[in-house]
Amino acid sequence: MASIKDLNRKIQSLKSMRKITRAMKMISATKLRKAQDKLVESNKYKHALDEMISLFAGTPQEREHPLFRNAVKLESGEPKSVLVLITADRGLCGSFNGALFREADAYLRKKKEEGFVPAVITIGKKGHEYYKSKSWEKISTSGDAGIQSFDFSKTENVAMKLMADYTSGTVQEVALMYTEFRSAISFVPQTVGLLPVASKNEKKSGSGAILIEPDEDIVLDKLAKRAVSYTIFHACQQSSTAEHAARMSAMDSATRNTNDLIDSTTLQKNKLRQAVITRELVEIVSGAESIKG
Repeated sequence: MASIKDLNRKIQSLKSMRKITRAMKMISATKLRKAQDKLVESNKYKHALDEMISLFAGTPQEREHPLFRNAVKLESGEPKSVLVLITADRGLCGSFNGALFREADAYLRKKKEEGFVPAVITIGKKGHEYYKSKSWEKISTSGDAGIQSFDFSKTENVAMKLMADYTSGTVQEVALMYTEFRSAISFVPQTVGLLPVASKNEKKSGSGAILIEPDEDIVLDKLAKRAVSYTIFHACQQSSTAEHAARMSAMDSATRNTNDLIDSTTLQKNKLRQAVITRELVEIVSGAESIKG
C-alpha cells in the first residue's frame, strides 16, 4: 500500500503534468486561430480557381486536355494507382493519425483487389515513419520532411511529377487523402480524386460573354496544372488546421483527466492520513486505559 509520502509525490507529478498539458492546449489554440485565418483566404482562392475552370466545362479544350482525360493504358504491366496521404508531423493529437492510417490501408487494399498496383506518397513525418516499414510501394518526395515545411513550391514539385507520370501512362489514377477541417471539434478524413482532374457538370451561366486571352488551350493548361498543385496545397492547410484542433482537444481532455486523478489521489491520501490519526488515537486511549487498570 502506498504511503502518504508516495501519494504526495504522485500528486506533485500530476500537477506538473497538468501544467504541460495546459500549456500545450494554449499553444495549439493560438496556432489554430492563425491556421484558420490562413484557411479562410485559401478557401477563397480555391473557390475562385474552381469557378475559372468551370468556364471550360463541356468544351472541346477540356475534353481533349490530357489531365481531364483518363490516362493512357500501357500495353504491358498492371495499372498503377497512387495515393497522396497527408498526415501530421507529431503525435499527441488523439486519433488524428490513426484514423488516416486505417482509411489509407483500406483504400490501398481496395485498389489492389481492383487490379491496380498501389503506391503511396506521404506528406508529413508520421505518414513517412508509418509506411517506410509497410509492404506498399513508397514513393519518396520532399513531403517526407514534414508538412510544416511543405510550402507551395514543394507542392508544385510533387504535382509536376504526378502529372508527368499520369500523362505518360506510368500512373493511371491519383487520389488525395487528408483530414478535412470543419470546426474546432469536427474534422474527418476525406479522399478525393486528384487525377484525372474532375470536370464540372455544367458550364457557368453567362460565361459565353467572357473573352479568354491569349488562347483558351494555354489558359486551360495553366489552370489545370494550378488546380492539381493547389488542391494538394489546400489539403495540407486543411490537415494542418485540423491537427491543431485535434491536439487542442486532446490536451484539453488530458488536462481534465489529470484533474480527476489529482482529486482521486488527494482523496486517497486524506483517507490514509485519517486512518493513521485514528490508529494513533486508539493507541493513546488504549495506553491510558492500561495505566489506569
